[in-house]
Amino acid sequence: MAGPGSGVVVTTSWDDGGPSDLRLAELLASHGMTGTFYWTVDYAKFPLPSPVERQRILDLGIEIGSHTMTHPDMRTIDAEALAWETTESKRRLEDIVETEVGSFCYPFGRFSPDACDAVRSAGYRLGRTTMGFRIDRGDDPFRMPVSIQMFDHPRRIHARHALKERNLTGLGRWVRTHRLGRDVERLVEQEIDLLPGTGSIIHLWGHSWELDQFDLWDRLDLILRRLSTITNATFVTNGDLVE
Repeated sequence: MAGPGSGVVVTTSWDDGGPSDLRLAELLASHGMTGTFYWTVDYAKFPLPSPVERQRILDLGIEIGSHTMTHPDMRTIDAEALAWETTESKRRLEDIVETEVGSFCYPFGRFSPDACDAVRSAGYRLGRTTMGFRIDRGDDPFRMPVSIQMFDHPRRIHARHALKERNLTGLGRWVRTHRLGRDVERLVEQEIDLLPGTGSIIHLWGHSWELDQFDLWDRLDLILRRLSTITNATFVTNGDLVE
């Protein structure tokens, strides 16, 4: 249980980018929290924030990671395209934010051994997946798991993703710990109540555009408030997990 001296680590990550990223960064900061924003460099659906907004986001302590150039399914593109999507997005983002970009997130959560190798070869330190219901760092930093998505997916979606990703650890925790639950607030509360302690990680992730589209801002505010009350928790970016 995450009580006094728990040693729990809390991180958040947010994919795609979009016009509400600054609002999200400010909300995280208001609860003493941080996270990693994974931006797609050249994808009209999710344009980068303005220069003023980008600087404010950085000033709030948010880490910027890459979500590729064009948001492809990385399982379906060849080696040359994998190299370009990973190296060019890293270069472009580093020019934009004027700091190292060491974290990467696979679009759609879809990856392959070749995709992981491309991310490693491009000079990143981690590749974040969408393998859910995990409270560990995983065995490979280029297959970093997550805990809970800020979205109430149907049970069939959780089950299908876990099986496709061969995430049997997460699937087992979802069944045993969460009793096949799907309500985000309840899932977070269960994680806090049942965490074994030192070294455990709660990794909340989502999309700022979903917060707008599905009116999730108030719910996220309550969840962040609850996470901020974990005694002796450390709040970090994704990149901090591998340093």
